[in-house]
Amino acid sequence: MDHMQLPHYHIRWSGKPTLDWEDFSTRAEAEARAKQLVRQDETFTIEEHNGTCLRCRDAMKLKFVPGISKDASA
Repeated sequence: MDHMQLPHYHIRWSGKPTLDWEDFSTRAEAEARAKQLVRQDETFTIEEHNGTCLRCRDAMKLKFVPGISKDASA
């Protein structure tokens, strides 16, 4: 998905200042995934973003950093 143009959705977990890294094409997909991952006593909200999404912009920067591969093992 081209996040620079299309709307997409991220999960914001309670107590976390940043959005979850994973993005979803629909609010329903994001909510379904959040319900699978939510921990006890944790809450979440689903946020819609578009070309101004800082989370995706930062992720795109990391994809193009020399010497860093998205397939590299940690």
